[in-house]
Amino acid sequence: GGESSSSLFCIRDLELVLKEGQLLAIIGEVGAGKSTILTSILGETAHLSGEVARNSSVAYASQEPWIQGMTVRENIVFGSPWDEKWYRRVLDACALMEDLKHFSHGDQTVVGERGVTLSGGQMARVSLARAVYARKRVLIADDPLSALDSHTGSHIYKKVFGKGGIACEDNRAVILVTHAVQYLADAQHVLFLLDGKVAMSGSYQDLQRAVTEEDSKRLSPEVLQAMRNFVLKPSEDARERKEEGGGTLVEGGTRGDDREGKTNGNNNREALQTGRGKLHTDEERRVGTVAWDVYYGYIKAMGGWKYAVGFFLAILLERILYLGADWWLTRWISASQGGGGTFGLGPVENQTDNNRYLGVYWLWVAGNSIFAYFRLDIFARGAARAATEIFRTMTYAIFRSPMRFFDTTPLGRIVNRFSYDTEVLDLILLEKLNGAVASTFWLASSVLVMVIVQPIMAGVLVVVLYGYYKLQLYYRRTSVQLQRLDSISRSPIQAHFAETLQGAVTVRAFGSSGRFVRYMETVVNTNTKAVLSYTAAARWLGVRMESLGAFVTLCVGMLCWAYRNQVSGELTGLALLWAFNFTISLNFVVKNSTEAESKMNSVERMLDYGKLMPEGELDDPKGIKSTVGWPKTGHLEFRDVVLSYADELDPVLKGCSFEAIAGEKIGVVGRTGAGKSTLATGLFRIRELTQGQIFVDGRDISEMGLATVRGRGICIIPQSPVLFSGSLRYNLDPFDEHEDAELWRALASVRMDQIVRSMPGKLSTSVKEGGSNFSVGQRQLLCVVRAIIRKPKVLVVDEATASVDPQTDEIVQTALREQFEETTQLTIAHRLHTVVDSDKVKK
Repeated sequence: GGESSSSLFCIRDLELVLKEGQLLAIIGEVGAGKSTILTSILGETAHLSGEVARNSSVAYASQEPWIQGMTVRENIVFGSPWDEKWYRRVLDACALMEDLKHFSHGDQTVVGERGVTLSGGQMARVSLARAVYARKRVLIADDPLSALDSHTGSHIYKKVFGKGGIACEDNRAVILVTHAVQYLADAQHVLFLLDGKVAMSGSYQDLQRAVTEEDSKRLSPEVLQAMRNFVLKPSEDARERKEEGGGTLVEGGTRGDDREGKTNGNNNREALQTGRGKLHTDEERRVGTVAWDVYYGYIKAMGGWKYAVGFFLAILLERILYLGADWWLTRWISASQGGGGTFGLGPVENQTDNNRYLGVYWLWVAGNSIFAYFRLDIFARGAARAATEIFRTMTYAIFRSPMRFFDTTPLGRIVNRFSYDTEVLDLILLEKLNGAVASTFWLASSVLVMVIVQPIMAGVLVVVLYGYYKLQLYYRRTSVQLQRLDSISRSPIQAHFAETLQGAVTVRAFGSSGRFVRYMETVVNTNTKAVLSYTAAARWLGVRMESLGAFVTLCVGMLCWAYRNQVSGELTGLALLWAFNFTISLNFVVKNSTEAESKMNSVERMLDYGKLMPEGELDDPKGIKSTVGWPKTGHLEFRDVVLSYADELDPVLKGCSFEAIAGEKIGVVGRTGAGKSTLATGLFRIRELTQGQIFVDGRDISEMGLATVRGRGICIIPQSPVLFSGSLRYNLDPFDEHEDAELWRALASVRMDQIVRSMPGKLSTSVKEGGSNFSVGQRQLLCVVRAIIRKPKVLVVDEATASVDPQTDEIVQTALREQFEETTQLTIAHRLHTVVDSDKVKK
């Protein structure tokens, strides 16, 4: 169950009273509204009528486990008071003790962002343990058993939810959404949902009696059939025990027993940690000023040295024409006072003479304006080109980075590059660099004028410029480091915001909003300290530069007064004017150059990401046999495969070997955390093999391009269903290769066609971010549809029915048999009934 698949979906006519000590179970088909009821109780949905009165504190375990990038203990305790005895009981009840033994740092192991080092079942149990440990008066658990094998699920239900379970101690109430109906004998009250309404309620025994021949007449045929699929379905637990008891279905496919494989899987997930329980690498912060190779990289992205020469010529001519206009103004003033003419123009004796001088002056100004425009245009185009090129290079490098990079890099750090650093590159750096270059040429003009008018000023300017240089050098080192601190301290803000947004429902359910706000205040204050320090340093510099500038102006004025009989009045005025300009331009040079260098830190960080080591080549290497139409049959072979999460870690898979002939169905089973999904990561080259080979149709996939390996011939139905923002049609057929009729047939094969037809947009229905307007079960079905449309020769099915009801499970299994009859299937499961139809089962 879950959120609605349509904006018009709602829960109707629901009356529910939960009493102390009561276990309420909610069952129903995919999309019936089970999760919506829970979120309504938590106050996360709009109430069109009626009200929800909640008089007790609540703990919540969501259907999609929300795990923080912290230690296992911190995820479970979640801000509650520490009670070691109770904590140990919770670990035992949630079947986590065995898992923690395989973590070298135990419960102090950092699980990584979104629980990257944990399997799906481990994440579900940590999420449930957090809800149980909180000891709230009401525990709400949304399908916590779906990702678990039957033995682990039975243990948790008995220890947590069953009679005498720790969740029911002290007369606490429990609401449990589940598809595992075999456990519901202890439930005092069961709700059966159908299309957003309560179709039947009572004890589980009441529901069983209601679908028998004598009692079924009072139910509609639709409700009767739906309930029979649930309450009359043979116990899955019994089926699996029977299947396991046969002893001939499962054959070993790896060297070593299941305990070894399980240990390796957990150890290597945990072994991603570096240092004591640490997963994420510290963000690198360079020391000192920005290196010249960063400037070179930026200039190269702008257009190279040809661009730099063109820009230099434009600004040089602009400055010459500007100085020429000022020089012509002094000649005009001299001519107006009876002095000699210039360029054939005599003294100014009438308005006509004035107009001639004015015309020449305007020519100087117009030429200056034209080249100023060219300078700005060249710089703006180059900066835009550089921003585009650097961003494109960084984006491509991120998409091509191996999975190890994402395991060890927090999301906030990556988001920081694509938000703040990109904004600096697009907007701020353009202004600062342009200002630094322009003010440098302005400063050179000032020095030139003052030295020509008063040569003795050369000595004064040398002393002053040296003082400015030392001051600027001292400030540069500090400002660049402060800017780096600012950039680095933004990453925790981005990471905490993204993490909190993802788990907002859980945070509010536990009443932990205040704690998360306080932590956000802490990381924001850390960033603010860096920003304020940077601003204070700039003000410190400004006071000293203004003082030196005032000293220069004083010196020029005193020298002009001392040599008043040797220097004309118009030149004295020009010297004083440029003395003021000297102060202004020097301030701008120091300020803009240091700020530009500090902002170049963003270019430095983006260029660093642009140099990330990529995974394998996308295209097929030259000289290999053509891969057009590959694979043709789907013959699959794992030959002595050894795979680890990183070169320095012990392998997860040790000498794994098996073969699947074309069209054969292979089941892979094992306890949660045993490393089953690692097989899929090797097949798709998400992680490269340490040793061994994988062959598809006799071709070693390590010798082929990733675009071919991950092309249309091999497909996966993932355990965590993924939908992208866009239309439903785009999610099913992203390359627009199929007709609508094919899409409708594929939807009908998993009974999703009626649901989609009921939506206003049908195939054009907008999919929200992450597919949030579809339930988890519906998302899994849509991923099945996506695979059906692609018609691959090799299909990996990774727990595709973990979050669906028994009836939908049967529909999916039928679709997999019928739609992929000639497809080689690798089915990863922790429940044996999912792979009972397989030709071989590997444990």
